[in-house]
Parts: sequence; structure tokens; C-alpha cells
Amino acid sequence: MESILNGKISLNDSQPLYMQLVNIIKIAIKNGTLKKGDLLPSESEFIIKYGISRTTVRLALAQLEKEELIVRRRGKGTYITIPKIKRKIDNLYSFSNEMNSIGKVPTSKILVFKTIDADIYLSEVFSMTKGEKIFKIVRIRCADEEAQLIETTYIPHKLCDFLTKEMLETGSLYNILNEKSNLKLYSAKESYEPVVLKKREAELLGCKIGSCAFYIQRKSITSTGVVFEFTQSFLRGDRTRLEITLYKDGIELSRNFDKSEFGKE
Repeated sequence: MESILNGKISLNDSQPLYMQLVNIIKIAIKNGTLKKGDLLPSESEFIIKYGISRTTVRLALAQLEKEELIVRRRGKGTYITIPKIKRKIDNLYSFSNEMNSIGKVPTSKILVFKTIDADIYLSEVFSMTKGEKIFKIVRIRCADEEAQLIETTYIPHKLCDFLTKEMLETGSLYNILNEKSNLKLYSAKESYEPVVLKKREAELLGCKIGSCAFYIQRKSITSTGVVFEFTQSFLRGDRTRLEITLYKDGIELSRNFDKSEFGKE
């Protein structure tokens, strides 16, 4: 772990000493010198190397812990961790846009891209005739190349017959629809249900079987009241924190949802 101690702390720097130490550790994480699970030097090692006080070291560690970059385990030491991705559920959500906004690179691995005939259930979801054509798209959504969720999306073919697999490999579905069609996303209804991952989902997400996750169902509606998207997702629980911003009369939340309205595959 000597490499982390190669940074310099200057008394002449306008930045507080503890923040200089924070940045040294952040740089080591960013360039891969420190990885998830690595043990940080002890407080005494930091003190000896930099000639700083124990208070300064503890302030730095407290800041890193606040940013969820480290975890302190009593009697064992301080370890590097990976901060959870914050998913806000008080607005219309785009995975690609959200990842870009927090400095992560969103990518998608498309497992399925095909046209199917609407069964009875999907025809009811989209208020269409049974047998009409629907896109079925299964994607692994990644942030900085780490799998975050599995999405199975259904979209009526007639609403976006121009859609191709290549478009989705490099762009956001919502951005594509906004740019190439007259579809305007107005609202979406989502339900969240805690689940444990079975073998297939766990393998696709790189998790252990039985890991916690959220099962999400989303129905998106245009400004003209047309249902244009129905998505079923498995979202990793160990990488996600849900956040809600509440305003007076600004958001309607429900603890329960009618399971008869949505059906799992």
C-alpha cells in the first residue's frame, strides 16, 4: 500500500490539510491504485508519513466515509468501497441521463432485440389488438462497465418502426424517441418490489444468488395519453440508493400497489 503514500501535503496550500489527504486517496481510487476491498493505511501510518495530526486524518476519513468511498470496520481497519448510485424517483427517470449527470459512463449490452406478437396481457397494457407487433428489448444497463440492472422493455412497433438495435447500443431510448418521432414523454407509473435474485438474474448482474434487488415495473405515457413503453427491471440493491424529494402537493407516493395491474413474465 506504499503507493498511496506518494502524494504530498503542503502547509502552504490554501486547501485544508484533511482535504489534501482526501484528494490523494481519491486520485488513488480513480487511477486504480486502490480498488474495492483494499485496506487503507492505519491512522498512525498517515500521521508518520505526512506529519499531520490524528484529528486531520480522522476528518479526512470522515469525509471519505460520508461520500461512501470507504467503510470502517471496528477492529479490522478501513476499506475501499464503491458508492451507491442514487436513483431519484421524484421525476421521470432516464438511466443514461442519470449516469451522465454523476460522471459515470452508461453503456448497454443488448441481449434481445426482436419483434413479437402482443399476447392478451400486453394487448391490454397497450390497449391494442392481440397479435399486433411489439418490440421486445432486453438490455443489461451498465455504469462504468459494471452491470446495474436488467431491463425488459416492450414498445408498440407502429409507434417507432425506425428503431434498430444499433441505435440502442449507443444512445438513450428516450432521447432516440424524442429526436426521431413525435412521441413526448409526459408521465410514468413505477412500482418497486424488494426481491432476491435467482440464478439467471444474479449471473447477468454479477451478483451472488439470493442477493437483494428491486423488481421495477414501469408504464410510460405520452402527452396524448398513449402508453408507449412497458418495462420490467431488476435493479441491484447493493449498488443503489433510492432518494425522494418531497414538496407540498408536489409528489404522490403510495406504499402499496395493485399487483393485478402489472404481471411478471
